[in-house]
Amino acid sequence: MISSGSCLIRNNRASRLSVLALLACSALISVGYGVSSVMDEPFSGNSGDTFIARLDNGMSVVLVENHSVPMIAANVIVKTGSREETWETWGAAHFLEHLLFNGTENRTQEEIYAEFDRIGAYHNAHTGTHFTGFMLLAARDNFTTGFEILTDMLWGSTLPQDKFEKECGIVIEEIARSASMASNSERLLDEVLFEGSPLLRSVLGTEEGIARLGRDSLLAFYHRWYVPNNMFLFATGDFAADTLFEWLQAQLARYPPRELPPRRHIDPPDFPRLSGRGTIRRWSAGEMRELTFALAAPRPGEADFVPMLMLNAWLDRRLGDLLPPAVSGSTQLMVDPDLAVFNITLTTPLDGPGEEELISSLDRILNGLAANPPSEDQIAALALRYRMNRILNSERLHHYGIVNAEYWALVSWDEFDSWPARQARLTPDELADAARRWLVDRDRLVMLIEPPPSEDKATTFDTDGGIQRFVSDGGPTILVRSDPSARVFALHILAPHRWLWDGQFGAGAVDLLHQLIGQSASIPESKAAAKMEELAATLKATDDPSIPYDNYYTTPEFSFIRLEMLPDRWQEGVAMVAELMLNLPRSEDVLQSAREMSSRCRAALGRAPIAAGRQRIRERLFYSCALGSEVYGDVSRISLADLEELQKGCFNPRNLIVSVSGSMDADEVAEVIEREFRRLARFDYPPPSIEPESKTTPSRDTLSLGLPQGAIITGDAIYQIDRDDAPALIVANAWLNEQMGLVLRERQGLAYSLGSTLTLRGTGGKRWAYWEQYLATRSENLHLAEEGIRKLLAQLSEHRFTPEEVERLVNAISGRIAMRNMPHIGQAYSMGVGELLWGTPDIQDQLTRELANVHPEQVQAAAHRYLSPQGLKTVVVR
Repeated sequence: MISSGSCLIRNNRASRLSVLALLACSALISVGYGVSSVMDEPFSGNSGDTFIARLDNGMSVVLVENHSVPMIAANVIVKTGSREETWETWGAAHFLEHLLFNGTENRTQEEIYAEFDRIGAYHNAHTGTHFTGFMLLAARDNFTTGFEILTDMLWGSTLPQDKFEKECGIVIEEIARSASMASNSERLLDEVLFEGSPLLRSVLGTEEGIARLGRDSLLAFYHRWYVPNNMFLFATGDFAADTLFEWLQAQLARYPPRELPPRRHIDPPDFPRLSGRGTIRRWSAGEMRELTFALAAPRPGEADFVPMLMLNAWLDRRLGDLLPPAVSGSTQLMVDPDLAVFNITLTTPLDGPGEEELISSLDRILNGLAANPPSEDQIAALALRYRMNRILNSERLHHYGIVNAEYWALVSWDEFDSWPARQARLTPDELADAARRWLVDRDRLVMLIEPPPSEDKATTFDTDGGIQRFVSDGGPTILVRSDPSARVFALHILAPHRWLWDGQFGAGAVDLLHQLIGQSASIPESKAAAKMEELAATLKATDDPSIPYDNYYTTPEFSFIRLEMLPDRWQEGVAMVAELMLNLPRSEDVLQSAREMSSRCRAALGRAPIAAGRQRIRERLFYSCALGSEVYGDVSRISLADLEELQKGCFNPRNLIVSVSGSMDADEVAEVIEREFRRLARFDYPPPSIEPESKTTPSRDTLSLGLPQGAIITGDAIYQIDRDDAPALIVANAWLNEQMGLVLRERQGLAYSLGSTLTLRGTGGKRWAYWEQYLATRSENLHLAEEGIRKLLAQLSEHRFTPEEVERLVNAISGRIAMRNMPHIGQAYSMGVGELLWGTPDIQDQLTRELANVHPEQVQAAAHRYLSPQGLKTVVVR
C-alpha cells in the first residue's frame, strides 16, 4: 500500500489493529433464505441483493452483493467476549483469538501465513466484552481458498503448547501498548460504574493473568463458545449471493450445533445508589477538568433504542455550541446484553467553568432537549447523516463488521437493518418523550476528574488507470477517476510542502490552519457548516489524537482536506469545501479551541514510543531537508492574522492537487472545481526541493518517555535506485517484514507492533527510498529486540529467494494495495500522492503490474545491492 505521501509497503500481519487475525465461519445447514433488494429499502448500508438465512444449526447468515470492486469480505461475530470470563480465566477470549492462528491439525502456523500471503488475503480480528469479531478480505477469485484455510483454523486449531510462551509475550506487549495509550478518565469512571462486574476488567487481560492461563482452560473456553449456533456470518462483495450460499452450505454443513452453557447475567449499575453519593471526585494528572454523567439507557432492540441513537447523535454534534465558552462535550452509548449506559463528558481548562456551572449547563441542555426537540428538518438531517455513515463504512468491505460487531452480537439483522428507516420516521414528539424518559430527572452517576490542587501541571514530551488529469493556467491540478457504480463522492485536496509553510510561520502552523477549518465546520451559524449538515457530508481536515493509528497521513510533505458524501449534490459539497478554505473564522474562541486540538495531537504523538522514535531518527537522517521537520509545535503565539497569510500560500490553487473518485462526469467535475477554487489567492513561488543529502555514517540515540512500553527504530536513506529495481526492492523488504513478524513476534513473543517499511519516492526521474524497521516492546526486551533486528538484516542480503516465495510475497503486497483502494476516498488519496511524489496518479496500478513481473534473481540482487545494515541510524526509546 502507499502511505504517508509515498509508496509504503507493509505486511499488516506485523502491525495489526488489535489482535491476530482469523475468519471464523460456521456450518450452513439448509433451511432456505429470504431475499430482498436494499435498493427498495431506505438503506441497509450496502449495495446489491441481501440474502438472509437462519440455519438449522442456529447460525444467522447475511450475504450482501456489492459489485463495485472485485473483492469479497467476510465478518464472523462470535457472540462471546470477556464478560463470560472468570477471574481465573481473565484474558481467555483475547488470548484464544491469538492462539487460533498458531496451527491446526492440517497446517502449521508458517503454512497458514504462507497460504494467506500466496493469495494476497488480508485478515484481522478484535475482541470486545460481549463478542469476538473476525474478518477476511480477498480478491474475488481467491475468496473460497482463503475461506477454506480460515475454516480449518476455526474448527481445527490445536492450540499448540509450544506456542504458548511466545504468544503470551505478544499479548503482554499488547497490554503494555494499551497501558501507554489508555485514557485514565475512562478507567476511573469504570471502576465506580462497574464495581465488582466483569465489565470492569480489561478485555486484554493482565500480564499476570495471561501468564497464568493454561492450555486446558483455553481449550474448554474454545469448545464451549466457538460453535455455529453462537455465531453470525456477514459477507459482502463481488459475488452472486445464491451461488455463494450454496457453496457455503456444501462446504460447512459438517459442523453441527452444540448446546451452549448458561450465559452470565450482569446487573446494571445501581444508579439510585450512585446518584445518592453526589459528585464523585477522582484525581488524575492532566491539564483539563472532566465532568462525566452516566445514565441508564435503552438496550438495542428495545423500543427507545432508535430514538436514543438520534438523541446521542444530536447531543454529540451540538454540545459544543450549547455549552459555555471553552467547554467541549462528547457522548458515548455503551451496549451490552444486559444493560446500556449513556455517558456525557464535559471538558474544560482548569481556569474554566467549575463543577456547579457545568452541571447546571448540562441540565439546562437536557431539559431544553425534552422541551424543544429537534425539528422535522433536523431529524431528517440526522437520519441522512446516519445513512451516509453506513454507506462510508460499507465502502471498506472488511471494516463494516468492525464498526457494527457490537450490534450484530445483540440483535437480528432485520432489527439492525431497520434503524435508518426508523430514524427517518421519528417525530419531534417521539424524541421529546424519549428524552424525558431517559435524560431528564434521572438517577445518574456524576464524576469529576481533575488534577489534585497541590500538584503542578503535567508536562508532555515534545516530540493511470482510468484517471483523467486537468491542469489550467494558475489553477489546481485536478485528477478524476470515474466509476459509474460509485455510491460515494470522494474529494481529496492535497496541499504540498507543509514544511515550507511551517518554516515560515512556525512548527505546527499548517496543522493549526487545518484545525481552524475543522472548528469552522462545526459552528452552527456558519453557512458551510449548515450546508455540511444538510448534505450529511463527512469532512476531515486533521488527524484525530484519540485514535492511535489516525496519524497515518501525518507528514511534513503535505497536508490534506477530504470530503465524503452522497453523489447527488456533489457540486454543493465542492463549493462548501472551497468556502471553508477561503473564509476563516475571525473568533479568538474558535482559534483557542483549534490551538487546544493541535496541542492534543502534539501530546498524543509524544506519548507513542514508535512515533517519537521515528521523529527523532528522521531528524537525524534528514537534517538537511524537509523530511526531518515536525508537523506539530507550540502554536500558542500564532495569530489569526498569521493564519490568514498562511492560508494564501498553503491554499494557493497552484499549490493544490485535487483528486476525485465517484460516478460523475470528469469534465464537469474539473469545471466545477476550477470555478470554485478560482476564488483562492494566486501567486507564484519557486518549487522547493526535498532531496536529502547523502550521509551514511551510523548513529545511535536514546529517548526516555517513562511509559510501560519502549521501542527500537532503525532507519537509513537509500539513494540512486534504478527504476527497474524498485519492485524487487519492495518484495525484498516484504520478506524482512514477514520475518520480523514470524521470528520476533510469533516465535519469541517480543512485540505486538513491529515491521519494516520502505518509503519510495520517484519524482524528477530519480528513485530513492527511506528504509525503516520499528518494534515496540517493554524496556527489559529492548536489547533482545535490537539484536533480533540486526540478525534478520544480516540474513536478508544473503537470502536466496524461490519462485514460490516471491509469488506469495507479491500476492500479499498486491492484496494490501487493493485493500487500501477499496473506498473511493482511498483511491482519491493515492491519486494525489502519486501525482505529488511520483508524477503519475496511477502509481498503485503501475506497481501492481510491475510486481507481477518480478523474479527471484531480481529480488536477491536488489536486497544485496541496496538493503545493507551498514550505516543504519538507531533510536532506542525507553
